[in-house]
Amino acid sequence: MDVFSLILESAISWGVGRMLDTVAGCGNCGHRHDASVENESTGLIICPRCSGRLDQYTNATDHTVQANGAIAAAQTSGIHWDSWGGFWDSPFNPHFRVDCVNSKYQDLVARLILSEFQGEEFQSTDIILRPNAERNYWDDLWWKVPKNNFPIGSGTFALDVFLFNTWGDELHRARSLGQWTRSESS
Repeated sequence: MDVFSLILESAISWGVGRMLDTVAGCGNCGHRHDASVENESTGLIICPRCSGRLDQYTNATDHTVQANGAIAAAQTSGIHWDSWGGFWDSPFNPHFRVDCVNSKYQDLVARLILSEFQGEEFQSTDIILRPNAERNYWDDLWWKVPKNNFPIGSGTFALDVFLFNTWGDELHRARSLGQWTRSESS
């Protein structure tokens, strides 16, 4: 399901926990309908025409609301990785997809953070995304991390992907968990 385009119906002030009256444009079929969404929160938006549904994070700020009332939004999906490590010492290589709307010419940052699950961060990187249209897709973003960047030992790791604009306004976050094992010899 593609991200819904949200446009504020009135020039109201926004703040944490405030309900926003919007017109939602379905990312799949384009149908527009009224939708109330909570600001700085994830909420389920459902298209009455095609029944498309998405838990979408909304964050209306001075930097995410355009002059026409459109709210920038983004979504990360499809986080996955192939087997890694082993005999060939393949690097950890996560792939993911980003869908964004209402962010034309506003750079976005995808911050990827690897950490021990409920522990210390041990690797991170930023990927700059440059939207050139009102709706943009990046179908196969990826990051290569050599196995020796993981701590010695074994356990569960977390891969966190944060999407935000250059002002630091968060647009989405996702987490995926995996296992690692690394001996002193690798």
